[in-house]
Amino acid sequence: YAKVDIVLVNDKIDANPFDLENVFFVKGSPLQIETLDRACLKEARLAIVLCTNQADSSSDGIVASVITLIEHLHPEIKTVAECLDDRHAVLFRSTQCDSVVYTNQLIDNLLVQETQDPGVSSLVNELTDNGQGFTLYSAVVDSKFEMPYSEVAQKLTARSYNLISVEREGSHQLDYANLKSGKGDRVIYVGTT
Repeated sequence: YAKVDIVLVNDKIDANPFDLENVFFVKGSPLQIETLDRACLKEARLAIVLCTNQADSSSDGIVASVITLIEHLHPEIKTVAECLDDRHAVLFRSTQCDSVVYTNQLIDNLLVQETQDPGVSSLVNELTDNGQGFTLYSAVVDSKFEMPYSEVAQKLTARSYNLISVEREGSHQLDYANLKSGKGDRVIYVGTT
């Protein structure tokens, strides 16, 4: 996102905490339409809504409210929400939120995984930092073709990409050896930045 303008909206701080030319700051509550107008929401392609307090999972309700307001004002926008407590998933089911990241669950799972399999956390860090090297990507399959994903994986590997998963109807298929392609599938793969 180094070449994309980013607008930070926050009512708890007074100034932009980032010294980057593409990061802008709007002071105000993200629950106020006027604040979102000043942030140029209607021109945005993506909104990421973070919890207001990492120590208080009740902030998930505020995140869900902000998502609802954003989706109401700009239905075409892609939204990603942070949710601290996966028991609050129900708050997001009635929204049009595109993705919900359950951060505490993710962190807990990664900590346990790292104790069992050292090196996993550093790999996850590298694959998700969007810096130099390798990173995770996804793409939607826009047409059906008669090739099993095992062959797709081989063709991708020859080009230095690694197919990890095929998401179909909300479920990840990690064993895709005999899985034929389907329009609307989302492939998750690793590639260079």
